[in-house]
Amino acid sequence: MTVLIYILLLLAPKAEVDQAIYLFQQGNEFYKQARYEKAIEQYEDALKMGYESAELYYNLGNAYFKSKEIGRAILNYERARKLAPRDQDVLYNLQIVQLYVVDKIVTPPPFFLAKIWRQVKTYFNSNQLGIFSLVLYFLTVILLIVRMLAQKEPILKIARYFLVPILIVFILTTGLFLIRINDDHQNKEAIVLVDKVDVLSSPADDATEVFALHEGAKVSVYEKSGSYLRIGLPDGKVGWLKQDAIEII
Repeated sequence: MTVLIYILLLLAPKAEVDQAIYLFQQGNEFYKQARYEKAIEQYEDALKMGYESAELYYNLGNAYFKSKEIGRAILNYERARKLAPRDQDVLYNLQIVQLYVVDKIVTPPPFFLAKIWRQVKTYFNSNQLGIFSLVLYFLTVILLIVRMLAQKEPILKIARYFLVPILIVFILTTGLFLIRINDDHQNKEAIVLVDKVDVLSSPADDATEVFALHEGAKVSVYEKSGSYLRIGLPDGKVGWLKQDAIEII
């Protein structure tokens, strides 16, 4: 569970928190009994109450996978990855379930520096970066106060020694945090949840079909027009499809 979500749970009414945790635990029990539909029901109810964590999304993804709902399994693994981008269990299960996706979309290899930058951006989630920035901010303020008020030379030396490195890390972390927030807001991705959906040349029922996508395919969402969304694939294909065929990660 991320620190931010944990804080929100602490601020929520205790009865609601207890009920959400109870639903999550009940879901785990149903999963152990191979009663996957009941497990899904409990996990989804916990989410509706505001309880959110990488573990919950991961377990929900597992339950959907066991129920052979590939699209929803991928959707929840992707949501778990957003909260825990370095979790090896999440990454492994996501790779496994993607083998069941019909559409094998070829992604052009990224430029070397672009690949490194993407790895740096996604190493921490936005909540973690926000917490780091806040902690570094307070450390910077404390060191500045110590430097201004301290009378003894050893304390001043310590403040000078740590102030500049912490300030640099604070600026870098805050910059990365703002970039992640902007990416999360601007670059929306979604998963196809229906068996097959026709992607059209324009947002109209009588438009020409340009290609088709199947359950589990991951798309980028660019804009909305009525009940249609304009989407794109990593290989450069773009088109319009009905918004109820996909769900935002």
